[in-house]
Amino acid sequence: MGLNDMMSGYKKVKNKTGLTTQTLFDYFKNVNFSLGSPEIGKVKKKEAIVFPPIGKYTVYAIVVPKSISVTRAILKGTGAAVAEGLFDATLTDKVSADMAKADRGVEEVFDVLTQILEGNPTVVNHATAAASGEVEHLFMRQKILSLADRYKIMDDDQNILYSAVGGRGSFSIRRNEDDEIIYTVKRKMLSLTPEYTLLRDKKEKVGQLKKKMTLTKAQVFGWVDDLDILIKGDLSGYNFSIFADDNIIGNITTKQFSWADCYDIEIVDTTRKDLVVTIAIICDNLIASMNKD
Repeated sequence: MGLNDMMSGYKKVKNKTGLTTQTLFDYFKNVNFSLGSPEIGKVKKKEAIVFPPIGKYTVYAIVVPKSISVTRAILKGTGAAVAEGLFDATLTDKVSADMAKADRGVEEVFDVLTQILEGNPTVVNHATAAASGEVEHLFMRQKILSLADRYKIMDDDQNILYSAVGGRGSFSIRRNEDDEIIYTVKRKMLSLTPEYTLLRDKKEKVGQLKKKMTLTKAQVFGWVDDLDILIKGDLSGYNFSIFADDNIIGNITTKQFSWADCYDIEIVDTTRKDLVVTIAIICDNLIASMNKD
């Protein structure tokens, strides 16, 4: 077992394509990281790509000719305060939450880095879309566990564009501008892993999504119509990406607003808006059931 498996706050990979700090930064600066936008700076007198602070922690990447590392570290001058917080009941939860968020940030940055090193075009596609402003943002309130599943998907003016309601493992998703049901989703209740079937016109099976476990995190995979679907990232941390035929079509992150805690549903491929919204609802249902269990 290597360090990448043992320590979520530290990841390292071979620099097999000869990336420099500047070339990696050129990729990173157009990716919508939940951590915020990075900058080139210095860490321990070494050039690094540094992300905005998370409480008393920071996440950064260091590029050298043979390897690239992504690390979570304590900000300079805050080590004593963090140590004090670990023994202070009033601070422990905040310190732990910040550390967990920083660790998820390491996972997120390392996942993007891995895609770049593997020549995955989805990172470039996402960067191009983000840079050109061709993305659309919708918002969905985080569901409160209840007997019924109710969702509202809104624009930033809180106009309802989509909604879903159901219970006992089945719900219908409507496009509210014409009240059309775009998908009916049924969850298989007696299954070792969560499994969802997508129906059109309440009877035609047009897709199936299923949770699977990898060595490091949960993923959701399956198909809808003629598309191979993969959802990967940090499901438990509410930060993940949706891929169709290896092309990124959407990103889901958590945002805080004055009126609610919401998912930011970033539609990268606006021709797949109905599908991205539907998958976001399915993933929230999946996460809620995981937390309930």
